[in-house]
Amino acid sequence: MGEYVPDIGKAYIRVTGERLRRFVEFEFSINDEDLTVELILPYQEFTAFCEKHQATLIQRPDEIGSVEGGDSRPGLYRDPSHPDLNR
Repeated sequence: MGEYVPDIGKAYIRVTGERLRRFVEFEFSINDEDLTVELILPYQEFTAFCEKHQATLIQRPDEIGSVEGGDSRPGLYRDPSHPDLNR
């Protein structure tokens, strides 16, 4: 049985940067563009966090509630398996 995650609203994540090519800096919000929490997680944990909360990646806070789940990577997020990051 999986971990229980309560349904508290639509989750949004806006990536704001990366550190040491190992960590993702991001803002996490639920239903409210004015109330965010700034977090830093390693790449694998960031991916798991997004999946767990079924979060939508956005580029700007004013996109909250208007994104139709595109597949692009907003902000400064770069997949750690990307060849340019492994020089």
